[in-house]
Amino acid sequence: MTEQQLTTFDPAEGLTSDEAIAVFMADAFESGDAGYIAHALGVVARAKGWPRSPGKPDFPANSSTVRSASAATRRSRPRSRS
Repeated sequence: MTEQQLTTFDPAEGLTSDEAIAVFMADAFESGDAGYIAHALGVVARAKGWPRSPGKPDFPANSSTVRSASAATRRSRPRSRS
């Protein structure tokens, strides 16, 4: 049996445009999983080179990219009729 070397995959390396980030975040928001959304925000932060502290003004939750991805996700969800 031959030994295979595994490589580390960092999804942040593929987030090279605002469009890619918006699609990535829309997927996270569609999951409805708070842990996955938080992880995705961290990936975006790494992709943008943002600091890790949420107290900073340029933290991902304050970015227009994340806000627009969130808004796009809300628009794409079917509305429930009451």
